[in-house]
Amino acid sequence: MFKYFRRVADWGITPNTLPEFAYRLRLTNTLLLVMFFASIVQTMLYFIAGANEAGLLNSSAPVLFGFALLLIKFGYTKIGRVLVVMLSNFAGYVLLTGIGPESYFQFIFLFGSAFSMIFFVYSRERFWFFCALFIPLVLFATLEISNYEPVFGMKRQVIAAGHLVFMRVGSILLIWGMMVALFFYFIGIRRRSQEQLVSSAKMVAVGRMAAGIAHEVNNPLQHIVLHAERLKDLANSGTVSSGQLTELSDQIHKVVMRIGSIVK
Repeated sequence: MFKYFRRVADWGITPNTLPEFAYRLRLTNTLLLVMFFASIVQTMLYFIAGANEAGLLNSSAPVLFGFALLLIKFGYTKIGRVLVVMLSNFAGYVLLTGIGPESYFQFIFLFGSAFSMIFFVYSRERFWFFCALFIPLVLFATLEISNYEPVFGMKRQVIAAGHLVFMRVGSILLIWGMMVALFFYFIGIRRRSQEQLVSSAKMVAVGRMAAGIAHEVNNPLQHIVLHAERLKDLANSGTVSSGQLTELSDQIHKVVMRIGSIVK
């Protein structure tokens, strides 16, 4: 089962995808998959609670999340992410006006805005990032001001007390699951940042070490060049003696041994 989830998480990722965007896209796909199954469970809760109209409206959510995943799979990554954020906010607004604030669904709606921001990369998609942040807040404020009045011809659902408790428990559990998922997301971001920091520190250390070795090796190499030029001059003059050759060869040998010790 896990390997199938892994395949879905990798939808839309190609060999040319940048690592940062690949990580964000994989996270987006995972969240959409979780929301796909969560919306199915939530729709079942509405039907069990007798809120049939709300259940029918919420049944579009799994279709929406599934369609967004398919768009991402076939390369339409931005369209898929924008679609699911915009339509899910609109559907949540309509649904809340139909069932009222007693179900606690408004907290799911508001908390979901945090997930909406995760769908976009701040450094490259700032416009959509801020849209995902502010649109749910504006809709939530509109709901509070209008006292959750039904819209688009809908009627407020009458929910029995026992079913209402059932819906509240389901909403609380769903919020808790979203909080846990968000917690692990930030833990993953922090761990990835630490790994990048450690990797950068290692590269800096390697660079400093390489510069130091290059400096230490360069000086002995200059001595070797000078001794080689000295041997060349002696050979051209024809006055070279065995003592001079021995002396120069010993000096070159010492320099080579010094380079070996530096490298070691």
